[in-house]
Amino acid sequence: MNSILKTDFYKVTHMLQYRDNITHFTSYLTPRGSRFQSIDKMVVFGIANFVNEYLFKGFNEEFFNIEWPVVRNEVVEVLEKGLGYPQRLVNNTLVKIGALHNLGYLPIEIVALPEGTRVPVHVPMFGITNTHPDFAWLPQALESLISA
Repeated sequence: MNSILKTDFYKVTHMLQYRDNITHFTSYLTPRGSRFQSIDKMVVFGIANFVNEYLFKGFNEEFFNIEWPVVRNEVVEVLEKGLGYPQRLVNNTLVKIGALHNLGYLPIEIVALPEGTRVPVHVPMFGITNTHPDFAWLPQALESLISA
């Protein structure tokens, strides 16, 4: 499965919910809480590995280095057969994903607290921002991959 589809199933078309004039977007990974009342801090870890494995290696091997017709067919299958989306939504989504595929890289910037930092609950530990005005939808599209 190509990397752009490694997200919550229904989030594939969230990119269509933003206005066209939005050029900048930032998403954050923030611990919302703990299942244990006595724990009020989280430890930042695994961010460098995530970036290398999923964003760099994963997207290069499973998205950018795959021929567009193959990527396109996978996206169409998810949107049409999996979600039952009408052709208009499928086509609009393909335009955005196709533009990213043609760009050939993820136009994002990531900032994070140092690995090993203890972070109070509700404090962002990781931020992702688009660096190309045509891809303001990308940070949020990657959000569920990041949080998983």
